[in-house]
Amino acid sequence: MQKPTPEQLAQAHAESGLRGTLTDAMRSPVLARCLEITALALAHPRADRYRPPPAAPPRRLAADRTPYTTLPRDYKRASAADTDE
Repeated sequence: MQKPTPEQLAQAHAESGLRGTLTDAMRSPVLARCLEITALALAHPRADRYRPPPAAPPRRLAADRTPYTTLPRDYKRASAADTDE
């Protein structure tokens, strides 16, 4: 596996928009691995030609739905032939 150069890691850190310094990020095993992957992806010859599709907007419930005005029927109670109301 290819290891990124310090310059590539610095570029990946700048592109990622992390708040801390590169040194602080490299102390975390997870952030260090993410920065390595990002640096290798940015170093790829076609990195500037591919942009991932935008994330889908969050799904929303239909605005015209109204809450229940009456309670739904209790089917378990009806199937037990319980007629007390």
